[in-house]
Order: sequence, then C-alpha cells, then structure tokens
Amino acid sequence: MKKMQTGQGALEYLLLLAGVVLIAAVLIALIFGLGGLGSTQTHEGAENVTDIFNQTKHDLFPGGGGTPITCPDGDIDAGETCDGLLFGVETCLTQGFESGSLSCDSSCQIDTSTCTDLITCGDNEIDAGETCDGTYVGEESCSSQGFFAGTLQCNAACTGFDTSLCTNCGNGTIDAGEQCEAGNLNGQTCQSLGYAGGGALACGSTCGFDSSQCVPGALTNFRANVFFPNLDDVQLGWSPYTGNGTTIKIIRNTTTYPVTPSDGAEACNVAISETICIDSNLPDRTYYYSAFAMNGATYSNRVIDAVTVDTTSGGNFPPLTPMLFALEGLSFEPTTSSLGSGTMQFTWSGECFEDDPATNYNNCPTNDIDYYKIYYKTGSQANNLAEYTNVIDTRNNSPPNAPNHTQPGFTQGTTYHYYIMAIDSIGQEGTTFTPGSQKSFTPN
Repeated sequence: MKKMQTGQGALEYLLLLAGVVLIAAVLIALIFGLGGLGSTQTHEGAENVTDIFNQTKHDLFPGGGGTPITCPDGDIDAGETCDGLLFGVETCLTQGFESGSLSCDSSCQIDTSTCTDLITCGDNEIDAGETCDGTYVGEESCSSQGFFAGTLQCNAACTGFDTSLCTNCGNGTIDAGEQCEAGNLNGQTCQSLGYAGGGALACGSTCGFDSSQCVPGALTNFRANVFFPNLDDVQLGWSPYTGNGTTIKIIRNTTTYPVTPSDGAEACNVAISETICIDSNLPDRTYYYSAFAMNGATYSNRVIDAVTVDTTSGGNFPPLTPMLFALEGLSFEPTTSSLGSGTMQFTWSGECFEDDPATNYNNCPTNDIDYYKIYYKTGSQANNLAEYTNVIDTRNNSPPNAPNHTQPGFTQGTTYHYYIMAIDSIGQEGTTFTPGSQKSFTPN
C-alpha cells in the first residue's frame, strides 16, 4: 500500500511539471509574440499564440490533442506551392520570368514579386525559354531546317519554328506537292491540261504550272439568231465547253467579223460554263459576231456567225446548218458520191428547226431556204468557217434550194473536208458550225 502511494505521487508530480512547462510556454509567447520585443518565433516560425499552444500541446501529449503546424514545417504539403526556402522544381524561369528569386509567403504560396523581366512572346526578342520570337529566328533558316529555300517563321507560342513558307521548289527535283521544276514539266503540255489550242506551258515560281500562255480550244456550234419574239434581240448560243478556260467573250461588229477580242463591241462576257447569252436592243442591220474562249488575256481561235436584225420582217429567222445536231432539231445528214474524173455529188435531206422544236418556234421548211453553201478544204479539218479555203454555192442550180449538188474539178486521190450551210431568202447564213460534224471525201 505504501508503494502504491509513492507511485501515484510521482505521476501527479509529472503532470504538475508538464502543466508548469505549458504555462511557461504560453507566458513566453505572450511576452515575445505580443509584446513586440523581438521577432523570434518558436516551433519553426509559428506566428501566433494559438499555433504555439496547439503545437506545444501536440508535442507534450501525442495523441492527446493539439494541431501540428504545417506552414512552414520544412515540407511542401498538399495545397502548398512552397515552404520556407523550398520551391520544388519551380524557379522564376518556370514562372515566366527571365531572372530573379522566388519568395514563399506566409500561406506557403509562391511569390514572384522579386522575379524580373517577364518573358513576352511576340516582342521579336528571343527570351529565356523561347526558341524564336515573331519574325526573329536567330541564326536559323529554311535551309537549316532541311528545305531548299523560303522564309522560316516562328510559331505562335515561340516554342518552335513554322516551316509552312519553306519550300524545296528550285532544287531540280519534283517533290511531293510540286507539279514541275524549272525546265521539267513532268511530261505535261497545254493540250494535256485541257487547252486544245496549244500554247506554251511554263513552271511557275512555286513549282506549279503556269498556264497563262495556254490557248483554249475554240467554241463549237456557235450560233446567232434573232430572238423571238423580241426582234431587236440576238440570241447567241454554243455547245457546253469541255476544255480549260476562264470566260467566253463574244465580240460584235457591223462590217466584218472581229479578228480579236478587242476588235469590236463586246456583246457578251460570261463564265466558261455558260452556253447562251442575249445581245439586246439592236438597231436594224447586219451584225457580225466572233466568239472566243478566254484564258485570262489569251484567247482561242474565233468562231463566227452573222445575223440581220430586221424588226419589220415579222420574224424571218435564218435557217440552221443542215447537219445532224439534235439540240437544234436539225435532221440533215449529207453524203457524197464520187462520179469519177474528180467529180463529186453532194446529197442531203431533211428539215431543221430554228429554235427548240418542242416550242414550235419557226420550223424552217425547204421553202424558207434560198440556197446552200458548201465549204471545203484539204489538209486538217477546220476549227471554224474562216479556215475553209474554198466555197461553192447552189444558186445556179435548178432549183437553187434543192438538197443536192454536183461539182467537178476536185483532185483525184486527195482527201477533202467539207461543211454545208443553208442560206435563207434574205441572205442570212445558217447559224451552227460543228467541227466534229465535218465530212470527208476522196474523189477518184
């Protein structure tokens, strides 16, 4: 019993001693922390009495309560970006500055107020951490990046180079994305690119084809008709264009067929995909039209047609060419027979419509045709009527509008190409010319 009392006395003594130490710690904190007599703080910089009390309690009675101090405690804990002089991997540079030293504030968060020279992308100066900036790429170039030529740029974040303006054009090899190199058109020509008229294909400065000097092919089936029911309008039409080009330009003259796109008044200038236009409000007289397929300033061979505007005629429209051409309702198909000694017999039959037959406009029966013209030439086929070197007509025939004609004087064994036009009672020629519908014959 006596030993138990002695042990209890020792425990009571220790508890009393601990209480004295705790009270002493609080008094010291009050004197130095609140009295302003010094800036020294206990327990690794705790800044108030509550912190000191909680930390002391925690140290004296582990598991018995109290809150441990974590900022600063020498470790970067959850929710902290720094602790005292600890910043992990962070520096002024990683925070977007060129120089200086980081600070850690009382809540253990990084303070950059002592960092200097904020890094700015886009100021045309290569700052720390930048590869390039704006237009400034240092000593680098397209060549150093593996290209032949061009202008090296910097990307928007200043973290790398932009090579979109770099090129291998000019290195003599046709690389991916290139069509050609100087002196090497890769086997292409104006014709292979859809310019039937030929011309000079070139290689441009960016190794793409320069087709500005390529000549478009001529239009086909070009025609001019007085437009019903407005007798002072002329309807100009042609077959859909299948080659390359930009626009279709039709030039009008009152004396001769225009030779170039600047040789007369512009009747139409339409997209290459168009097939018709109207030349309106024309005074009574004969008009000569030339049509050109355009490629910028370069133009095709002309195709021609003429029409007479006569508002007093009551609608006397010209007949169309006596060739097989369904779009215009034509149903002529000429044939030839060799009679020997260079004499040829031409024969054709059928009827034509001056407009779409479905609208029943102006069927052109035989009695509306006054006579015929037969155009012919040797060598290659013609692209337009102007290329024919010879023409004969049936005005001396009896009757002159009969669908046949016999003509001597051809060279035996020579191939000729021919085309037939119908002429109406007031001298207007048929309005359709189709190079692909030319016929050929060889006299014996």
